[in-house]
Amino acid sequence: MISLCLCCARVNMSVLILFLAICTWTANAGSTKVSDFRGEPADNRSFRVDYKFYPLANGWLKLHRIPVSWSEARLTCLLEGSLLASPISEGLTEVMMKFAQDLKLPHIHTGIQSMASGEDYFSSEGIPLDRIPITWAAGQPDNSKSKKRCLAMTPQGEVELADCEDIRPFFCYKKNDGVVTMNECGYHDKTYQVDPATGHCYKLHQNPGLTWHLALTTCSAEGGNLAVINSDAEANFIAKLADKQNEKEWVYLGFYLWYRERKLWQTVDGKLLKDAGFERWRQGEPNNMNGQEFCGSFGVKNGELTLNDIDCNYRISFLCEIPSLKEQYSKNLISNQY
Repeated sequence: MISLCLCCARVNMSVLILFLAICTWTANAGSTKVSDFRGEPADNRSFRVDYKFYPLANGWLKLHRIPVSWSEARLTCLLEGSLLASPISEGLTEVMMKFAQDLKLPHIHTGIQSMASGEDYFSSEGIPLDRIPITWAAGQPDNSKSKKRCLAMTPQGEVELADCEDIRPFFCYKKNDGVVTMNECGYHDKTYQVDPATGHCYKLHQNPGLTWHLALTTCSAEGGNLAVINSDAEANFIAKLADKQNEKEWVYLGFYLWYRERKLWQTVDGKLLKDAGFERWRQGEPNNMNGQEFCGSFGVKNGELTLNDIDCNYRISFLCEIPSLKEQYSKNLISNQY
């Protein structure tokens, strides 16, 4: 009798386990795991430290919440080494849609546009629209009122024709191609040179030259800033870098004339130049030639680096600087918003 009861108990337990397994499978069938939407932390296989990898999207994403026009969004992503994200796969669409809903974003830019032909739409990757798994929003496509050459995505993952000049948030996307490796400062560009003394990374942009303001934008997109020299040792490292690249002209740095009446020079990280740690001007400088020299630069002569004031609109070389990863984390310079 006891054996019979034990046998029945085993059978009932087996049935219960089977029942629970079926319920669990049914609940999960066809659904996406929460972990699929959780970006992986950066490591040496990452694209950039300010991007996160999403397996479901098979790539790295970065959300830009400040709305800009489509052209500005595309340029930002290109400067960051990525592309303006488009719903080119179901997985990527799911991730973009998830964050648009969770963060209550309005319509977002996609990389899909018809700028070249006016009729044929392509993603940033060059994929034609008829090969992209999109779902049109209700009443779309509707291009009856104006010529709309860009596609925006709703929080529900649907797309609609949109004016490219309208400002929207956007995602930048870098597909995982298996060959991306992040450098010591959290960036993928191997042309950055590391100063062992500071741990900072530097890149001398020479061709094409840019205005001071565009140079600042470029450095920011690359994860850093226009370089600020804080010591003689750092100046010596930069001088050797410039000599190595045969730079003979002035090069933009990250300081400018903030208070012209009092001739106060300020760095892009908020310090007065005299307090930043390095203020060795070229003889006779700053001289504000023609009353238009409000931006900072450096030149190297006989191995010595000195500073110079220069017209901000000149298109010349510029030096970008990215802090070490340790410094970025300690100063909370890296966003963990999603």
